[in-house]
Amino acid sequence: MKKFKAFTMAEILISMTIIGIVAAITIPALQGNVSEKTWYAQRKALYSRLSQALAIMPSLNGYGTDGTAAEVAQNTAQAFIVDGLSKVIQIINVCDKDHFADCNFPSQITILGGGSSIATPKKMSNLNTTIMYVGNPEIAHYMIDSDAVAFETVNGESLLAFYNPYCILGDISLDGQSSVGQQGIYHKIHVCANFIFDLNGVKGPNAIGKDIGFITALYPTDPNVVMAIPMAQPNKTYKQTEVVKACRDINEEYTAPNADEAVSLYYNNAMHKAKRSTWTTTMIDETHGYWMGESYGIIYPDLKTKKVEVTCIKR
Repeated sequence: MKKFKAFTMAEILISMTIIGIVAAITIPALQGNVSEKTWYAQRKALYSRLSQALAIMPSLNGYGTDGTAAEVAQNTAQAFIVDGLSKVIQIINVCDKDHFADCNFPSQITILGGGSSIATPKKMSNLNTTIMYVGNPEIAHYMIDSDAVAFETVNGESLLAFYNPYCILGDISLDGQSSVGQQGIYHKIHVCANFIFDLNGVKGPNAIGKDIGFITALYPTDPNVVMAIPMAQPNKTYKQTEVVKACRDINEEYTAPNADEAVSLYYNNAMHKAKRSTWTTTMIDETHGYWMGESYGIIYPDLKTKKVEVTCIKR
């Protein structure tokens, strides 16, 4: 008689247990990688479409400025979306600040780093409490604490729009001077529109850096549209020439922000709590660059040898 070799029941059970343990460990990681890649592709697609749409608008300022100051604050963002943006991008629904849920936008957002969440911002000042600071009375005319408006695109994204109809192209300097004898510049008055987007609506995870992010449009004509996700803050200071390497040493996909990306981080401070000054990669000349102050949306010209902190971003 021939003998046939086979696995015992015990061996089969042990093998299945091992396979189950390996699957339990690896499958969530694989699913996470797929989700990250999907979100990254969706973010890039939305950024591209929104950038192209804003670029062909004749101007990003001036919408909804009829009426009293209170009426402008209440209606200007909706006028920007209905009378402006909807002409160049397909929008299927618009909701005021008391009905964000009707545009499929969640009521809570998990901030960067996870673990804690904030109520979805409804006014410009909810993004950063110092946005409305006007230390120089000259800039008061260029800032307004407008209500946000939500809208849905034909591609299924939900966005909040925060709008400043008085944004300008020119510079207004801060009273007082930097360490190199040059005045700081109120960069926040260059922001015309700021968007918080949710790629998949209320179903989650509703977290910054995943399905939620922010896009900022600066300058009323020939706008610059930026999307920068804050990722890390090294716990030391650097010369300007060192900041890109410092970020790449953490992760090869990270870099330092330019001046427009830095003001986007400032505007959306509630989303990431990165309350630090940061060098930018924007140059003035061979020996000077700009760093962004943490407090009031001001960029300062300074020597590249000055040591300042940095917020590393992912584009």
